[in-house]
Amino acid sequence: MSKKSFKDINPATAFISSAKQLPESGNTHNVYSTDNANNKHNTHKSGETKSKRLNLLIRPSLLENFTKAAHMKRSSVNDLLNQIMADYVEQEAEAIKLYNKTFESE
Repeated sequence: MSKKSFKDINPATAFISSAKQLPESGNTHNVYSTDNANNKHNTHKSGETKSKRLNLLIRPSLLENFTKAAHMKRSSVNDLLNQIMADYVEQEAEAIKLYNKTFESE
């Protein structure tokens, strides 16, 4: 039995089709932008990125309706939650200052 050699050909190419050029069309109603550059909640002022995880237990009907609302805003559930939480933190800025003054000076 002869030994297999992969020097000349990559066996994966048998399963990969070549990319097809899509025809240019003036119809772009199904094209959505995923650029979040205009999203003010995407990164914090200090350049902080979303890197913490949070596990939530919520009612299935609440998640279903929240997912629908996020979809209608063309946003992910994660991005919409980040926006809502950032807005809430802005609203509660005075309470956060009081917390920092009270508990972080110890």
